[in-house]
Order: sequence, then structure tokens, then C-alpha cells
Amino acid sequence: MVKPVPVDSTVQAQTVSPELAESIREAAYRQEMRDWVQKGNRLYAEEITKGKMTLRDVSESRREAVAELLKTMRKNPRTLFMQQQREAKSMSIQHAKERAAAGMVSYRPGQEVFTTVLRTHLDGCESGEYPTAKATAKATVGEDAPRLLRKSHCKKQLRTGLKQNEGHPAMKLINGIADSSTIIAMASGSVSSCLGALANSHKLAKKLEQLAEGQRRLERELAEVREQSRRRAKDHSTRIASLEVRRDLEDAGKNWKDEVARLMKEQPGISMRALGRAVGVSDTAIRKHLKATGQ
Repeated sequence: MVKPVPVDSTVQAQTVSPELAESIREAAYRQEMRDWVQKGNRLYAEEITKGKMTLRDVSESRREAVAELLKTMRKNPRTLFMQQQREAKSMSIQHAKERAAAGMVSYRPGQEVFTTVLRTHLDGCESGEYPTAKATAKATVGEDAPRLLRKSHCKKQLRTGLKQNEGHPAMKLINGIADSSTIIAMASGSVSSCLGALANSHKLAKKLEQLAEGQRRLERELAEVREQSRRRAKDHSTRIASLEVRRDLEDAGKNWKDEVARLMKEQPGISMRALGRAVGVSDTAIRKHLKATGQ
């Protein structure tokens, strides 16, 4: 029983006429039959090589093809491998021609398309819009957006596109939190999954950047509070020391104003601050006192 060949996903999404659908089925059926006949011929050739049957046991319709296979199987491995490669290439070209004749043209965007769609998506992430993969693809390739988003065997193109966009501000931000293995994993799926991963990574990197900025701001505020506390503690200590000096003067029956006059007489040129520390008052009070007494 011949199994039906699955139709390419890019064709399933299209509405085709009955004639085109029948042409597609016939092309797939012919390819399936060719593969089935080739597989049968190879099995016959292997049985003949093992001595389990002879070429005369093969039907006349297959005998010539099996004989050709036997010739190739007796060649050295390298020659046989090269011939198989040529046959596979020829078959691939023939299959591509039949697909094109049936209207099954595959979508193969160039590297510039991948680079552009990644850059467009990074622009949207950096602006804070975070567009969907569908919106980015539609803005880049228009009607081919669905086919571009379904592309899954494009690791090389996506990695190259990310490499070419590594100078983008959004990509620099993502590289700050993602290592090389994470970047490679982003480019291992479809175009749609890659764009989604870029947007999620950028959101995470942005939040981490905001948290880091908030932490730096808190550290600055904490440093200011500590400095204010140190100054207040110093002022408090100075005030206590001044009160103790004044209390000692009062306990000794002395007046701080008389003490100021004595110190100025004994130490000409003494500073206001030194006088204040010596009698337990501020240098501002010293200046007011001296101004009031005309000294």
C-alpha cells in the first residue's frame, strides 16, 4: 500500500484549485513510486551479492536497473559514495522541478531578510513597544510574514543575523545577561521563537537594569544618611564636651567671659574656635561677647 506523502506546510495554508491539488498529488505519487522501485532494486542487488539469488531470478522490467546497481556495488567505497551523492542531487533537482511545476515553490529568504527582521524587532524592544513576532515579520516582508515565521531550518541565518546586530543597544543589553549558549539556543528554533526569546530576554535585562539602578540609588541615599548621622554624632559629642567644660568652670566659681579675657591676655592671637573650646561656648558667642565689650 502506497503511503500518502505529506504536503509542505507552506502549501497547506494556501487555497488551491482542484486541478492544482490533483497535480500535486500526482507529483507526490510519482516520487513515492520512484523511491519504492529504487529501494526494491537495491534489495534485489543485495540478495544477489549475498548469493541468495541470481540476476535471472529478477523480473525483466527490473533486471537492467539491478545490473547497474551491481556494477556500482562492486566499486570502491569512495567512488560509490560520490555516485550516490550525484544521484541524490539529481533526484533532488528533479523533485524540485516537479514541485515547482505543481505550484509548490518553497520560500527561501536571503540572509539580509533575517538580519533586517532581527534588527526591526530589536528596535521595537529598545523603544519599549515589544511588538509581536507577527507584527515585526509583517513590517519587514509583508505578505511573506507567515512563511518567514514558520522557517525552522535556519540556524545559520539566525546566528549570523544576531552576530551582525551585536552592536545594537538592545542586543548589548541582552548580551549582558545571556551567555553564548543562551544566544545559540535562541537561534535553534523557528524565526517566531527566536523573536519571542529576544523580546523576553530584553524585558528581563531591562528589569535587572532598573533593579541595579534602584540599588545604586539606595546605596547613595544610605551613604548620605550615614554621613549625616556621623556629623550629628560629632556635633552632639562637641556639644556635650562644651557643656562639660562650662560645668567645670561653673563648679570652679569662674565665669566664661572672665576666662576669655584671661586667655586673650595670656595668649595673644588665639583663635575664636580655640577660645570657644576652652570655655565651652561657640565661637559665634565669643565674637558677640567681644563685639559687645569692644575688644
